[in-house]
Amino acid sequence: MKPDRFWLPNTARVDQHLENLPRAWAGYKADSGATRELFALLREGQADAACELATKQLLAGIGAQAIWDAVHLTTAELMVRHETGWGLASRPLHSNTSTNAMHYAFRTCISSRTRLLVLLQAVAWAAEKTGGDLAGKALRDIQITELAEATLPAKSEDAVAEIFALLPARSYRWDAQTRKAVLAYGERADADQACRKIFTLAKSRPEAVPLFVQTAHSWLCQKASDDHHEYKFLAAILEDAALVSPNF
Repeated sequence: MKPDRFWLPNTARVDQHLENLPRAWAGYKADSGATRELFALLREGQADAACELATKQLLAGIGAQAIWDAVHLTTAELMVRHETGWGLASRPLHSNTSTNAMHYAFRTCISSRTRLLVLLQAVAWAAEKTGGDLAGKALRDIQITELAEATLPAKSEDAVAEIFALLPARSYRWDAQTRKAVLAYGERADADQACRKIFTLAKSRPEAVPLFVQTAHSWLCQKASDDHHEYKFLAAILEDAALVSPNF
């Protein structure tokens, strides 16, 4: 397999800067300002500039957690920026599962060199999946950090039930004869409303988030098929949600 176009530039960054990084560069201290600065580049698809900024942030004492926060925000945002339901089945799915895998490698690897390279590659991939042939086409100008709030029932249990009731029906199958995917998807507006409601719930009632996650897991048990995409996606994004800093 050929390396992607970011491998050599990021390897060069590692070679040049690893020895100059602060001892605690891989730490878990959040920095909202640094995260938002990097997030702005990532969501515009500026991969090279984002890798440069991430490197400068690390050299300046910003911990890796702030960078991972930006990466996860960017890939998660693809789920709400796509214009159609079909878009959700491609780039957002694989962006989030790939980011999940790279963050796992970062947390478990003992080589500082490999950890830094994995982090920079995650930055590049997040930007590339947002930019490229999708830039200015299939993506809406919606920021996941600034979703409009929505009204919720007084009881959190009712709020969670209402959110899941809004989710549009979706079906997917592969037609072996035509060699094409056949997708049916409900109203995108319903999904948007559900997004705004969970955003509001998590922001105003963080104590209700475990109930939401528990409900999501129960849906996985009911709806998963023999297609691994049906369960690896949800498993990845729920795990990622627990990895980002609490304010995000």
